[in-house]
Amino acid sequence: RLLNAISATCGKITFGVRAVEVQCAVIGPTADRLNAGLSEAVGKLDQAASQAERLARR
Repeated sequence: RLLNAISATCGKITFGVRAVEVQCAVIGPTADRLNAGLSEAVGKLDQAASQAERLARR
């Protein structure tokens, strides 16, 4: 009986770990896309800041 209870508990843990794995699978690719977009935004903000400085000197 004890081994059956332990086996059932292990099965529940395995099921939960798999569920977490599936839910987290999208995080990596989404984070990559987010980082790419943020990098592009930083580049554009740098350009805007440079242009603003040039205009301020006029």
